[in-house]
Amino acid sequence: MLDLSKKIENSISSQKKEEKISHEMYLKLYKDVKTFDKHLARRYDDLRGSTYFLVLLGLIYDKILSREDINRFDEDMRNELLNAIKLWDSDSE
Repeated sequence: MLDLSKKIENSISSQKKEEKISHEMYLKLYKDVKTFDKHLARRYDDLRGSTYFLVLLGLIYDKILSREDINRFDEDMRNELLNAIKLWDSDSE
């Protein structure tokens, strides 16, 4: 979901090749930004202790948090996060 900037960049560069930015392109870009905004709102609105772990998993899934970042957590949290990653990896096989 966080590849919005790549989508925007690709869309604009393809329109630049045609030397115009069409109304249709504007509407698509607007829709993508609005969808991304809703994604951010769902993730971070009403953030509290009970949702913190799920937010961290989302950040890992979106490749915002790296292994190096995960290693900075205390041992218990790090193990929980790494176990969740293992579950994702096993589900994708």
